[in-house]
Amino acid sequence: ILERFTSEKCGNCPGADRYVKADIDKMKAAGLRVSYIMYHSGYYEDFLTMPESEKLYGYFFPDGKSYAPAMSINRTYLPKESALVQHAALYDPKEWATKMKNDKQGVKIESINQKISDGTLEVVVKGIALKNSFDPEDLYLTVLVTEDNIPARSQRGAGKGYKHEAVPRLYLTAATGNKLKVEADGSFTVTLRGTLKSTWVGSQCHVVAIVHPSIKQPDRASRAVHTAETAPLGFGLANEPVAPAQAPIVTAEGGYLNILGRVDAFELYDMSGALVTTTVGTRLLPGTYIIRIFSDLRVYTSKVIVR
Repeated sequence: ILERFTSEKCGNCPGADRYVKADIDKMKAAGLRVSYIMYHSGYYEDFLTMPESEKLYGYFFPDGKSYAPAMSINRTYLPKESALVQHAALYDPKEWATKMKNDKQGVKIESINQKISDGTLEVVVKGIALKNSFDPEDLYLTVLVTEDNIPARSQRGAGKGYKHEAVPRLYLTAATGNKLKVEADGSFTVTLRGTLKSTWVGSQCHVVAIVHPSIKQPDRASRAVHTAETAPLGFGLANEPVAPAQAPIVTAEGGYLNILGRVDAFELYDMSGALVTTTVGTRLLPGTYIIRIFSDLRVYTSKVIVR
C-alpha cells in the first residue's frame, strides 16, 4: 500500500504525482496488487482533510513534524528519515517493487463483500492468517472508502483541471485500525457499516482494507503492513488466482506422515481434539486423526488413518 500526505496549500505536491505513478506502475508490472491512499492532512488542511487522517499522520512522521509531499510504502521504517515517510522522488520504483514482491506475507484478504441499502454501506472482510506469521495481540484491520477524480479548488503548483485521487471519504474502522481476531483455523471475518454521502460519485469510490500491526507502538521499525486490498465500491475483489488451488496429499506409512505438496505449516489432532504434533518426524500410534494444513494462505482439513 502507498500512503501519501498532501494539501492544496502545498505547491510542490503536484510535482510528486509522476513519482507516485512510477512506483505504482512498476509494482503492478512486477505482479503486485497496489492500494493507494492520499491523506490531506499534516502539512496544511484543506477541504478534503478528515479528522481521522489528522489523527493518523502523526504516527508516520518523527515527533509529529510533518511535511509534504511525503509518501510511505507498506509503512516501512526508513532509518535515515527516522520515519515511515520520505519524499516520493526518493523511492526507487524498481528497488521497491522487488522488495515488496520478495516480502513473504502471512495474511491474505480473500474477499471484500459489500451491500448498499438506503445509503448504508455494509462491508464484510474475510481472510486468513498463516500461523506464526503474526502476533495475535498486535493485529489490526483498517477499512475505509476513498474517492478518485475530485476537482481541486485551489491547488498550488497545478493548473486548472487538477484532480485529487484516492482521497479518504469514510472510515469504517478507527483510523488506526480495529483489533482483529483470528479464529483457531486461521480465518477471520469482520462486518462493518457506514453511511455514504449522496455527493460522492460511487463509480469513483473504492473500499480499501489493510491488515497491519499497531501503528501506535513506540518502535517505528515494528510498524508495517501485512497486506492490503482494494475493491470498487459496491463490488467484491476481482483478483483471480494464478493457478487453481490444489490441496496437499496426505498419507501415513510406518506410523509417519507423508505430505505431498506445498505446506507452510500443519497441525495434527486426535479425535478428542487434542493437538498431537506439528512435525512429520513424530511417530504416530494407530488410529484416526484430523490434519489441518496451512498452504499458500489457505487451510485444508482432512482425516488421516494410521494403521
